[in-house]
Amino acid sequence: MNFCQYYDYFCNFIKSLNANDFNKGYAAGIGVVFLVLLILLVIRLIFKIIFRRRKCSEIIAPAADGDVTISLAALEDTVRGELASFPSVKVNKIRLYRIRHKYQLNLICEYDGKDGGLPELTQKIKKSVKDMAHDFFGIDSLRKINLKFERLSRDRSLIITKESSADTQIITPYSAEEAQE
Repeated sequence: MNFCQYYDYFCNFIKSLNANDFNKGYAAGIGVVFLVLLILLVIRLIFKIIFRRRKCSEIIAPAADGDVTISLAALEDTVRGELASFPSVKVNKIRLYRIRHKYQLNLICEYDGKDGGLPELTQKIKKSVKDMAHDFFGIDSLRKINLKFERLSRDRSLIITKESSADTQIITPYSAEEAQE
């Protein structure tokens, strides 16, 4: 088969779609679906371009007599010093992202479980870092602080307690797998 035969098949298919009202409606429905999908794709691309987050290496803190630029290294040293008050958390990496004029700080950490529950600890860490950024640097544009825990303790002494109505069960991370089986 050559190109002319494919072209003829395509032309015959288009003519058959226009043969009666049912086929015309079917073709119109397919056209509307493709048009809607194309519009949604364009809208998604526009939103992705407008609201993308960019990795950055500094924070600009506006001041009355000029902007103050704080480097990621200075912020990283200060955040690590602030998180020294949480001995069960070890910060491995700190990433800074900018979304328009707001900043997002991602802390990639390890946790050994000695300071109690993770939800309460994360709230304390977020509040501590946000207060430190505001008090020390005057940064009000830090919109979000994300904590990612890559590793939990490898120590077998990590104990998770579950309270039930009858009694309290003590489960270590290694016996939790056995209890589920």
